[in-house]
Amino acid sequence: MNMFTDHNPNEEKVLQAILLLCSYFNSNEVKNVKPLSPTEYSRLALWLHRHKYTPADFLTKKEEILNEWVDPRSDFKNPITAKRLNDLLGRAASMGFALEKWQQQSVHIISRASRQYPKIIRDQFEDTRPPILYCIGNKELLNNKGLGFVGSRKIDQEDEEATKHYVKDAVSQGYMIVSGAAKGVDETAMIAALENGGTAIGIVAESLLKIATNKHYRQAIQEGRLLLISTTYPEARFSAGLAMGRNKYIYVLSEGVIVIKSGTDGGTWSGAIENLKKQWVPLLVRNINEDGNQQLIQKGGIAISPNDI
Repeated sequence: MNMFTDHNPNEEKVLQAILLLCSYFNSNEVKNVKPLSPTEYSRLALWLHRHKYTPADFLTKKEEILNEWVDPRSDFKNPITAKRLNDLLGRAASMGFALEKWQQQSVHIISRASRQYPKIIRDQFEDTRPPILYCIGNKELLNNKGLGFVGSRKIDQEDEEATKHYVKDAVSQGYMIVSGAAKGVDETAMIAALENGGTAIGIVAESLLKIATNKHYRQAIQEGRLLLISTTYPEARFSAGLAMGRNKYIYVLSEGVIVIKSGTDGGTWSGAIENLKKQWVPLLVRNINEDGNQQLIQKGGIAISPNDI
């Protein structure tokens, strides 16, 4: 399975086990299967370590492990049962079909056990970090210094021109652009980075396979100037929950984030507020007559004009 980022046979087995436990493999499973959440997988991984197993052992010692398994949080309303683990691990055929399809689309998979897993995500989110990252493009870009861009999907020409201005200056200063690959500010920022000869990372909240076909992104992927990342399986449909959840990764993969335009609710607002609370990176807020922007400035965001970057 050369789509895997690791080539050590045992590491590939670890990745296969984590995929079986934590990933969907097709749209039918979304309604019928319940993969482990990040915190659930962390709980299982700690139990395996304490009992001197690795995730790879599920592929050869499944019955032995499941006979011993007792969720350390059995007091929870819905503890992880041996049956649930067994059902998830029994999807090898579905995984095989999915991996063959994803390989044809140049998807790379990084598990949280991989040496290529971003250290900043590991350190910041610990037990809540995504068990799997699905990527298309140049993974080496994860080592570059980035400047994040967030904002509304609905923007006018002035917002668009401001975004392009900031991005052009950022690229000229050697920054990679990090954004969410959604319509509006995100897409404008990423395309501007690529058109100005720069690089970009997009954290996507819908089908990775679909986003990668964007005509503005295809050539940049081939040239090694773009990396698209998803924390959910590559064919996922867009959901507000996914969009909200991916915002934090834009922040931690950046050295600072510029808010172009924000309302007082929604993904841009919630992500910016979370960053202010967690103090991940400086929040730079375009100083315009927009309620969300002005309130973010009042809450600690740094007001910037087009000439400040």
